Amino acid sequence: MNGLTIRRRYLPHWELTGSIYFATFRTKNYLFSDAEKSIIQEVLLSKNQIEYRLFIACIMPDHVHVITQPLEVSPGNWQSLLKIVKYWKGVSSLKINQYNHRSGSIWLNETFDRIIRNQGEFDEVWTYILMNPVKQRLVSEIDEYPFTIVPESISIGGQALA
Repeated sequence: MNGLTIRRRYLPHWELTGSIYFATFRTKNYLFSDAEKSIIQEVLLSKNQIEYRLFIACIMPDHVHVITQPLEVSPGNWQSLLKIVKYWKGVSSLKINQYNHRSGSIWLNETFDRIIRNQGEFDEVWTYILMNPVKQRLVSEIDEYPFTIVPESISIGGQALA
């Protein structure tokens, strides 16, 4: 993918080569157990630093928030956010269904996503994701929630973020 691509289903989806994204995907009236959240965590990390860079993710009982950046998989060929999210949803559905000896769709088709335009927006979304379990009263402190993923210490523009 090169340059800007715009798609629309019910929500607009803009992809720009090299961009960082905030994305949220939700379940179809399904609440995850801790074991299922662990499965999702494993899937989110499975291609980190290969097809995308995962900055942060938070697996909530019925949705997932991420900040991610698709990577250049070969010279001039960038992974698309659409393919990344499709992989996450597809593989996690398959593994959760295998775990539960069932079948059927778990995720809603549509994903909310937006390009993060600057450091201030990145910081705002980072804080929103980090605080989500506290705001939902799942824990009282951010470091108590085991399903928030920060894969590595990161720096954007010379500033350490984790």
